[in-house]
Amino acid sequence: MNTQAKSSTFSKFEKWIDENVSPMAGRFGSERHVVAIREAFLSVIAFIVIGAFFMLLTSVPGVSTLTKPIASQLTVAQNLTFGLVAVYLSFSLAYNLAIQYNYDGLTGGLLGLMAFFFAVCPQITDSLPLTYLGEAGIFVGMIASIYAVEVYRLCMQHGIYIKAPEAVPPAVVRFFEMLVPEIVVILPIWLLSSVFSFAIAPWIVGVFSHLALLVDTLAGALVMDGVLNNWTWFLGIHPWSILGPLYLPFLTQNSLANAAAAAAGQPMHFVQTLSWYAGSTTGGTGSTISLAIFCLISKSKRLRALGAVSIIPVLCHVNEPLLFGLPIILNPIWLIPFCILQPLVMIVPAFLAVKAGFVAYASVPFFGFVPGPINWFLGTLDWRAIPWAFLTGWILPGLVYYPFWRVFERGVLREESKQAAEAEAENPVLQSAT
Repeated sequence: MNTQAKSSTFSKFEKWIDENVSPMAGRFGSERHVVAIREAFLSVIAFIVIGAFFMLLTSVPGVSTLTKPIASQLTVAQNLTFGLVAVYLSFSLAYNLAIQYNYDGLTGGLLGLMAFFFAVCPQITDSLPLTYLGEAGIFVGMIASIYAVEVYRLCMQHGIYIKAPEAVPPAVVRFFEMLVPEIVVILPIWLLSSVFSFAIAPWIVGVFSHLALLVDTLAGALVMDGVLNNWTWFLGIHPWSILGPLYLPFLTQNSLANAAAAAAGQPMHFVQTLSWYAGSTTGGTGSTISLAIFCLISKSKRLRALGAVSIIPVLCHVNEPLLFGLPIILNPIWLIPFCILQPLVMIVPAFLAVKAGFVAYASVPFFGFVPGPINWFLGTLDWRAIPWAFLTGWILPGLVYYPFWRVFERGVLREESKQAAEAEAENPVLQSAT
């Protein structure tokens, strides 16, 4: 097949993507529940990062010695962030979902929080049970919040609420409107958990724990963190909007489960955590830091300029400048290295390094725009994470990309030479000067 035929075939493929895949992905990414879950976890992760800073103060060698006199106070801060993450999530998710339906966010948030407490605390004696208020209750909080807001929506849509008198303050309106939906939300949960003694929370946790174990395998990591992420970006669709609500609950729960196990002096079990996910790579989806470096030292003026603009953002996992600037998106030359080879050379050694004990399990749920080597170290407090992060996030992806980069760069240089020759031919003054 000649070059022109290949170009025509790929143009048809690109057109098919634009007409079929992109609209479908866009609809999924803007679906109310997906948006609400994404927004809720963004809010909750902010709490987790704050808790991680307090955890670092009690865990980093040297620093922990200085903070030993206030260790108990720092532990309180951890307990009130990590230990109540499901509580924060329940309110945030229900609030955001109610907003998506154009209903009162505060009412939705309170109903979600109430449904969650009824599900996890069916019998309260002299103290509040804490078992499911932290990471163990994340999926319980998600289910309870969605259930509460859907019931609230149905009540409002069908007029099953008390209408407040006219010209009353908004707070009074909210009071009247909440009464009936509150009863409708509470009653089934109360009957199941308290009257019929059905263990709602343990049942939900049992269902999702099997999924969590399936996700936390090498195959699960390759599919979720590699192939799906990379292919989604290659098709020009931001994976955060599509996949974030699917994998963030598992990454968050795994991170906090490891943190709880480490605090209790017990073995940790989960490889896929927030710190591992962001720490074993550098340069965002596709580990593109090596491509930014190649751009910086390129003979091409355009590529050097792109490298100068993109190097800092890419170092901090923001690689849109490269994805759109090279471009990588829908560019056939990057299909094999970006979508197939890079996930293999990054995820397989990073996953096996943790399983084999070459790098510690991540026990500090650290996440953010921090370069991979630093992020993975902060998550594990293991210096061995730094060379492994350079290997999996910088060196191996660079080796994979380099042959394709050379072909790509030659094409750019040929195009620049052609443009320069055309410009010289069109400019008589420049031509006479030369």
